Amino acid sequence: SIKAGGFYYMKDRVFTEDRYRVESPGIRFGGSLEEYFSSENIGIVGTEEFPRYTNYELGIFPLYSSIPANNYEGRESVSAAYLMSTLAITDKLKFVGGARFETTSIFVESQDSLAADSLRIGNIDNSNILPSVNLIYAVNDQMNIRASYSKTIARPSLREIAPYSSFDPRIDEFYNGNPDLVNTDITNVDLRWEYFFAPGELIAVSSFYKDFKNPITVQFQPSSNREFRFVNVEEGEIMGVEIELRKGLGFIHPRLEKFKLNTNVALINSSMTAPEDRGTQVPTERPFEGQSDILINGGLSYVDVDAKFNASINVNYFGDRLDQIGREGTPDIYERSRTSLDFVMSKRLGRVGIGLSAKNLLNPVYQSSSTYKGQEFIYSRFRRGRDFSVSVSYTM
Repeated sequence: SIKAGGFYYMKDRVFTEDRYRVESPGIRFGGSLEEYFSSENIGIVGTEEFPRYTNYELGIFPLYSSIPANNYEGRESVSAAYLMSTLAITDKLKFVGGARFETTSIFVESQDSLAADSLRIGNIDNSNILPSVNLIYAVNDQMNIRASYSKTIARPSLREIAPYSSFDPRIDEFYNGNPDLVNTDITNVDLRWEYFFAPGELIAVSSFYKDFKNPITVQFQPSSNREFRFVNVEEGEIMGVEIELRKGLGFIHPRLEKFKLNTNVALINSSMTAPEDRGTQVPTERPFEGQSDILINGGLSYVDVDAKFNASINVNYFGDRLDQIGREGTPDIYERSRTSLDFVMSKRLGRVGIGLSAKNLLNPVYQSSSTYKGQEFIYSRFRRGRDFSVSVSYTM
């Protein structure tokens, strides 16, 4: 068989910013927000009379501090056409593949008319041919071996390419866009073995490799205001293996036939070139931000179609992952591993539906920290709390 198709996507954005800062030349903060922002401290808080003029003592007042560079207009469009074929090479070997021709157009311009075009305009306008090849070998009626190769791209978001500076209150620092960003080219290679016990039930083992050219990350920039900037680095790669299992439990005992187990475990190694920094402890490479070296997901579900009842309990675990890069040679900050446990159930009683959910039952610690010379330094630490909810619905 042969298939062909097309795709078009467009986004327009107008971003304007109103930024204010609080000035308080005559008021000192004594530790209490309620007292600091009391009505007695707002506006004119005192006067001093002189023969020819009056001196006004100012308390707290807002000062408009927006700048033209932080207002921008942008547009993004993606056009694509693909041609693919499915071909049975032999009784057991099948080919699925083709190519996609894709054009990318991104244009962002800030309202800072005094800046040079290279500082206020971000522009990407290019085309790519992206091949995809998949081979499926049927060992027998229940077992397959799959191999695939493909090319993909990742584009910077309008926020990342816009010449715009935003404040992140979580880390108390600024993030700057970069008009010089380019697309990331990605090569993907996958190999998978799968065995089907029954429809919807399988065990599979997969390995994967991804090669990145010009991946996007952040770079620390020392200045009077400590800042991060989105940048392309030379290269990166992600490789790993994954084991997946979906199996009903009726084979253990007939009473367990309505229970189903779903689980997958992934072991992942990622690295990318670290951007240049002025520090002395900066590594030459880092893992991808937000990428854990181990991911575990497991779920046990119960479904009774006749009783219109279902319930599931799910557990998720992730290993340490890069949260923030270091500043001027300080160690990188990692979000530490944690486990979450959720329970969800629903029941239909005629036209009435009842739902119950209990999330984050283990209430784990959310912790970010860095390690230096064998000692851990806590950056943030908190618990989110447990979340319980009940819902009732009625179908007309």
